[in-house]
Amino acid sequence: MSDGLMPSPVRLYSRTLWDVQALDAAIDCLPDREELPKVSNEGNEWDEVLS
Repeated sequence: MSDGLMPSPVRLYSRTLWDVQALDAAIDCLPDREELPKVSNEGNEWDEVLS
């Protein structure tokens, strides 16, 4: 979401809602897996939280 590839959710009272059509459209615009950059798991900030 922060990089603008995926739409943000909408807050309605205490609920977080996602527009399914907006998500589908965003996913359709993503490049194929072969075109995606490789991501390294080294130094992942969540490693300590999940351990």
